[in-house]
Amino acid sequence: MTVQPRTLNEPTISCPSCKTDIKLNESLAAPLIAATREEYERRLAQSNAAMTAREEELQRKQAAIDAAREDIDRQVAEKLKLERAGIAVEEARKAKILVSTDLEDKDRKLGELEATLRARDEKLAAAQLQQAEFMKQQRALDDEKREMALTIEKRI
Repeated sequence: MTVQPRTLNEPTISCPSCKTDIKLNESLAAPLIAATREEYERRLAQSNAAMTAREEELQRKQAAIDAAREDIDRQVAEKLKLERAGIAVEEARKAKILVSTDLEDKDRKLGELEATLRARDEKLAAAQLQQAEFMKQQRALDDEKREMALTIEKRI
């Protein structure tokens, strides 16, 4: 058997025992090619299945992350709502205290003004009584003067 140089277009296989190159014609190569094709297709199917499984796992994890994020967002929104409500209650309490203090201050000032007004009214009433008494005494004195003047005129 002579060894012919290998060409790139002719597939050959080396015998593992005698190391002879054997040309692969279509009838010899078909089962090998089919077996190799089946092996690669099996590996490709496994690879595709593994990739699909990974993608499904990633989608599942992403869904879990999205759900967790939504839960966190919901919790944050709820906490924020509670904080705002607490702040509103606190501010309302402070405003109520401020208004209450302001009203108490105004009531106190009003009481003081009313007391001052009563004191002035009392002084005015006392002064009017004194004036009335004085005018009464003045009239009595004037009446006495007239009577005295009449009495003196009658005597003259």
